[in-house]
Amino acid sequence: MNLVITGKVGVALLRAARLRSDLGLAPATLQAVPPVDASGRDVMGHSGVRELVAPLFAAEDPAIGIRVASSKERILVRGLSCSVTEGELLPNSLLRVCDTRTPFLDSPIRGVNVYVDAPGLMLLGRASELNQLVSSGRMSNLSATAELMGLGCELCGTYSFEPGHDGGCGFGLDPLATSSEVSSYLAASRGRHGAKLARQAAKMILDGSASPMESILGLMLSNPPRYGGVSLTFGALNRPIDLSNDPRGLLMHRSMRPDIRFDRFGISLEYNGRDSHAQERSMRDDKLRIEDYSTMGDTLFILRSEDLRDTSSLERTLARIANAIDAKGHRTEARRVLRLLDDPARHAIRAEVLGSLLAQSRLRVASVNRRETRRVKRKRHARLPGNKEPGPAS
Repeated sequence: MNLVITGKVGVALLRAARLRSDLGLAPATLQAVPPVDASGRDVMGHSGVRELVAPLFAAEDPAIGIRVASSKERILVRGLSCSVTEGELLPNSLLRVCDTRTPFLDSPIRGVNVYVDAPGLMLLGRASELNQLVSSGRMSNLSATAELMGLGCELCGTYSFEPGHDGGCGFGLDPLATSSEVSSYLAASRGRHGAKLARQAAKMILDGSASPMESILGLMLSNPPRYGGVSLTFGALNRPIDLSNDPRGLLMHRSMRPDIRFDRFGISLEYNGRDSHAQERSMRDDKLRIEDYSTMGDTLFILRSEDLRDTSSLERTLARIANAIDAKGHRTEARRVLRLLDDPARHAIRAEVLGSLLAQSRLRVASVNRRETRRVKRKRHARLPGNKEPGPAS
């Protein structure tokens, strides 16, 4: 049996495979969607499907979304929703879900070859779904774009939400793709339903974000004003600063890794999502880091959830950063940012984008903050031996 899981359940399965130690992900070299080779009753009654997928779709969606190669292969049964994907697949369309407990990572899981959409196809599929909401007037194009930005930052970042709606987030993972890889995939998908919306969102996806709130902060800084940001671009997220060349021994750290650093301004930002007890323990380290940044000529902002929890908090944070830019001698840039913050039309856009981004993690934000110290062991996604996928399993 072959199952290509898509839709909300596909997102949930991808998240589970990133987080669970018994699951892994590997590139799939399939050139087309494989046949299911089973009836709907066999799919829904299969023990492997019940074990792997049923807990996810019960929490995420009333039906399991699967891809089939043609309309003739649609399976009409309660609990399954078929999406027809005809023709040849683009490279890097699918990922294989692997059982890491077996010596052969290309072995079926309980007799089922299980695949999920890779990041590019996942964003394209979600964009197609959101397009329908936009067309029916149930969602604005701006909110749809913001949702895709958030999902893209997660897929290209080192964190993953836990499946379900009860919160939780894992950290320290390997990114599944880069934003340039996603953009290249979507460029090759030109003309497909949802491609235009997905391509627009992909332009703003950030690489290497370490947490949901870090993604929100980065997007609200770097996005162009028409998507809620203030066009303050920065280098790579979490890029280490080498401080080893310190002949006078003035610095307490040999290296530091701010979440965001504006090299041209000498301003660094760090998001601290720890709970109150961890914050108390980190106060001394915060003080030492601030002193080191000051010694090297940087202004450091240590931000917390209350600095991003709503539009007024965000705009107050952005205004503080603008004032620091002014103090660094870049008055023209600072005034540009402040004018954007004072513009009522831009405020409305910013509120909608921030609201959409927070909505994706609103039920999770408190959990992320509480569980910042819980790290998921970094695991390399499995690489399948050879260049071919195994044949269909029975």
